[in-house]
Amino acid sequence: MENILEKVPAAFNTSKHGDRSGKYNVISTDEIMGVFQENNWHPNSASQVRVYKKNAHNRDFAKHLITFRNPDLSKINGLHPQINIINSHNGSSKFNMMAGLYRFICSNGLIVSDSEFESFSIRHIFLNPEVISNAINEIMDVVPRITAKAEVMDSIIMNPVDRIQMADNVLTGIWGKDKSPFQPSQMLEARREEDNEPTIWKTYNCLQENLIKGGIIGRTSTNKKRRMKGITNIDKTVKINKLLWNQADEFLQAA
Repeated sequence: MENILEKVPAAFNTSKHGDRSGKYNVISTDEIMGVFQENNWHPNSASQVRVYKKNAHNRDFAKHLITFRNPDLSKINGLHPQINIINSHNGSSKFNMMAGLYRFICSNGLIVSDSEFESFSIRHIFLNPEVISNAINEIMDVVPRITAKAEVMDSIIMNPVDRIQMADNVLTGIWGKDKSPFQPSQMLEARREEDNEPTIWKTYNCLQENLIKGGIIGRTSTNKKRRMKGITNIDKTVKINKLLWNQADEFLQAA
């Protein structure tokens, strides 16, 4: 908790930003963490949106992400269930809860897309601890299905053409109509031996690790060198994880 206090001060703030209306109610992340711990879910990692010096007064209200794990839940096929929450006190987001998986082998947090679990969210008007507890249980109801799907993904070998197509779809989903300076084949380069097998699941993980950690060198349309930055932004992290899961699921359904 001391680590969270240092890294994510907004999580312990109990006041709203000055530009919020009288209807806006602070949903205390600190209280939320209390509800999670009553249900045996404990903080594992935390981050918040970067605030520059000139806006330092916004630091205690910024959007933040906290991940929880339950020590009584055993890992399944190298995956550990987790729950991610996003909150803020300045109107930049609703309170959101999302199902997730943690892959031990590469320390990657996998956020499951809304196709598997529709994110639970509430506006900053009223907080009911019982509603939070019920949402935790609802997420846990879908965890067996999610982990089973990951296992099936890891049993299906993709052909080279489909792997390139999946990587290209992901790059298009990120860069949109702008041409990505990176090649699909670069995104498929495994950073660890365990990911060399071309299954849907291993392909998914190669893409995720390369996108989240960055460092890949590409070329723009004018032949300028460009280095891919690692992803630290909360919204981009969630977007990319959901995009990846949806792509993996599409190729699973087509297999």
